[in-house]
Amino acid sequence: MNSKLNILILAVAVILGFSLAGTAFAQRAAQEAVLEDRVQGDPLAGLELATISCAEVNWDRRMLAEYPWSPEACHDVVISGGEHWARFEIDFLGREPDGTIRAEFIGPDERSHGIVNLEPGDNQRVLLDGQPYTWDEVFEGQRLSLFAPEGEFGFAGAPDAPRGQMARRADEVPPVEDDEQMRLAEAEEDPFAERPRELPATAGPLPMLGLAGLLSLLGGIALTIRRRLGRPTI
Repeated sequence: MNSKLNILILAVAVILGFSLAGTAFAQRAAQEAVLEDRVQGDPLAGLELATISCAEVNWDRRMLAEYPWSPEACHDVVISGGEHWARFEIDFLGREPDGTIRAEFIGPDERSHGIVNLEPGDNQRVLLDGQPYTWDEVFEGQRLSLFAPEGEFGFAGAPDAPRGQMARRADEVPPVEDDEQMRLAEAEEDPFAERPRELPATAGPLPMLGLAGLLSLLGGIALTIRRRLGRPTI
């Protein structure tokens, strides 16, 4: 009796195991199908392609300083809101605990231009097949598009996005000012950098010693003349 009960329990456990495994496999297959569909979708869906090339874009100087590979990594240029937007493609590598995202920029030749940690803008959305998604709704490994407005600094998830939704590098360094302006600013902020109130005493004691010697010489000559004038004549 006990052996039959054990066999029955074992059979139920095996059936449940296969059922759970099948459910997990089906969920994973569905997720991979969605991922594949989004990755292979048309990145230019619903976008108007511009006639200028990436090399003709008026790049912001900070973009070229922070990301010198921008012209080479740019895939094409689209038009939105009457503006040109350079389109980049990234492989989404995940989101860090601090909220930043890791993105690998892939050029048109499928060459990697490096991995950049980006801090997303508030309520930023990214386009997949022309549909907006939040960063929490995309999967690791997906190929996404980012857009940089011509003459500006930062990456938008969609063209014509509000400027407050621009993503920038998490460890971004503020732009360096002109050297002369920096020196003037430092001089103004330095409380110890005050102008001297009195001229410095650059003269040494030599002039005073020379004057004393001259007075002594004149005094000696005067005494000699006085002694000679005061002698009685014979």
